[in-house]
Amino acid sequence: MSKIRLTRPSLLDGKSLFRIYWTDMGSQRSIRRLRENTGLNLQRGKPFSPRGLWLALWKWAINNPDEAFEIFTAANRDEGIFHTRQEWDEFLLEKAQGQN
Repeated sequence: MSKIRLTRPSLLDGKSLFRIYWTDMGSQRSIRRLRENTGLNLQRGKPFSPRGLWLALWKWAINNPDEAFEIFTAANRDEGIFHTRQEWDEFLLEKAQGQN
């Protein structure tokens, strides 16, 4: 007997979205601009929703905090902003609780 799967596999690569959001967009980062660069959801023929993009990138960051911290600090260092690991952990906790 096969297992019942209640969730669909994500069509979005959270790691790539996180890297684009923090590294490639520089200080001009926004979900709207990220949406313009991701293409279409081939299953629906429409662009991905802003909420779907937001959830995919933060879900990846929460599940991979060490690697996400490296990307985050490198991007912020380029802008002259420095964060501690404790600040990052608090930032991730806010995102996990749904606070933007």
